[in-house]
Amino acid sequence: MDPLVLREIVVHALGFILFYLVLKRYAFKPIGRILEERRSRIEGDLGSAREKLGEAEALKTRYEKELEGIEAEARRKIQEAFSEGRRLAAEVHEEARSQARQIIEKARQNVELELEKARIRLKNEVVTLAADMAERALRTKLTAEDHERFAVDFIEDARGEE
Repeated sequence: MDPLVLREIVVHALGFILFYLVLKRYAFKPIGRILEERRSRIEGDLGSAREKLGEAEALKTRYEKELEGIEAEARRKIQEAFSEGRRLAAEVHEEARSQARQIIEKARQNVELELEKARIRLKNEVVTLAADMAERALRTKLTAEDHERFAVDFIEDARGEE
């Protein structure tokens, strides 16, 4: 090998080693520190992101449960309103029936009262007619046959009224 080439190789090797030592002392440590800080910051950000993702998942789960509860409450309230509507309809229906029964009963009582009044009027008219007949009979001369006929008619009329 040529000594010049060998010398050049040694000079290049010494230059490279010197360059490496300078870089190691002044560049590698600061660059390594910067890279380490960046790695730490990235890990911190990833940890924070995982934590926020966990919080978001927990919120999502909580909100889904609350939504289910709200939906169940809405269904329950709708069912209660439907049941209340049925109950009110039944009450109104029963009240109408009760009022109809009362009206019918009152009408029946009124009919009975009017019937009783009619019977009393009829009885009074029969008494008046009997008195008129008796008065006419007393004014006219009656024969025994007429007297018997009036008595029979009067008894038959009285029986017919009862």
